[in-house]
Amino acid sequence: MNISLVKENVAYLILSIIISLLSIYFILFEDYSYLSISATILNIIFIFKFKKTIPIFILFVFILLYTNTFNYFFISNYYLSVWPDFQTQHYFKYVLINHFVFILFLGNLISVNKYSNLNFDIEAYFKPNNYLYFFFIFCFFIFLYLGIKGENIFISGIYADSESMKKTTFHEYSILLYLFILIYSPRVRRYFLINTLLLIIFIFKTLLFGGRIEVIQIFLLYFYFYYVFQAKVSYRYVILFSMTAFFLLHIFENIRNNPSILLFLDYNSIFDFTNLFQIETNKLYIDSNQGDVIQSSARMFGLIENGYLPFPTRLFSFLLNIFSSILPPFLLPDFSNLSIYKQDIYNSGGGGLISTYFFVWFGYIGPVIASLILSYFIKKFYTTGNRYILIYSICIFITFPRWFAYNPIHLFKFCIYAVILYWIVNKFIDTRHNENINKYRH
Repeated sequence: MNISLVKENVAYLILSIIISLLSIYFILFEDYSYLSISATILNIIFIFKFKKTIPIFILFVFILLYTNTFNYFFISNYYLSVWPDFQTQHYFKYVLINHFVFILFLGNLISVNKYSNLNFDIEAYFKPNNYLYFFFIFCFFIFLYLGIKGENIFISGIYADSESMKKTTFHEYSILLYLFILIYSPRVRRYFLINTLLLIIFIFKTLLFGGRIEVIQIFLLYFYFYYVFQAKVSYRYVILFSMTAFFLLHIFENIRNNPSILLFLDYNSIFDFTNLFQIETNKLYIDSNQGDVIQSSARMFGLIENGYLPFPTRLFSFLLNIFSSILPPFLLPDFSNLSIYKQDIYNSGGGGLISTYFFVWFGYIGPVIASLILSYFIKKFYTTGNRYILIYSICIFITFPRWFAYNPIHLFKFCIYAVILYWIVNKFIDTRHNENINKYRH
């Protein structure tokens, strides 16, 4: 690493240390409104730090959506969710502090490096293979068919109606198959067009049944493979695209809340942005996924204080969470999934911040452990010649909407399944390309 990059990393480190010292002062004097602002500023600093490393840049932009949500509670005095349990400063402060620690360590453990503009040559790692390509397309359509069945949002008239629509894990694992479609796709235009068509089909069906997270994940996979990893796009275009996607997702939110507005071409309702940057004055709470996730995180702290999660149970929950990748759900106790544990007593919208999960499992060192794991694989993507680690790291980049805000199991489950599938393919078919991969890293 050259001198200028070292200075840049040191500058960001010093700046984050200053903010951290101020934050300690705010915590000691219980001024959590300023702590919330400090967390937002720290998050924005790391967005600037990684502006040329697009996958990490996008990750911190996504994290900012949740960091900024704390301001609604601590500064604007709004509740963050329709679920009332544990929406107090006492519980939200723990969620905020752990979230701050997670951002602080993740942002500093990853350096600004010379690989920021890496031209990732996929063909240097994996040989195109027509047989595997069409085999995975066949499996992709089977999983896509089995993944979601029932009535779409226009027939049922409601989003995520469990009585009219059945969604299984097959749907999300279609994305894993799409990863292998891209890996073994021949590098010619007609295959690019086929892969684009597969993307559109997946997105159309997912949106038709009210899904969003899977759309984000598969699009990130496509975007990274064809544009980011090949250095065909700059962060300025990513910012422009992100702003466009932000408005498009809000339009989709309007439609899925009331599908009839599209059928009757009610353009005023379809393109209603009045509540995009402000909350209705007659509301006491914000209505967002971010608020639900933070409230669900606070619920975990409430379960600890109320004696439902003693430390041995919490540690055992971590082990069960990992083994849930291979064990059927009926063999696992309720506390293996913290987001649904004791929902009959205390309610939430589900999910939870990764920093909270790791705090529950390991105590105050938990958010640091989460940062260490993530930073290791993120850095390895830019330096490793090992294809298994490479696949694992790519999966981390595309599944962050799941492992960050829903359940860290996706760090183990989805990513490990991808590695296992690649190992099985390699066991029977030689899909490796150049053995001397490290030369492509410089």
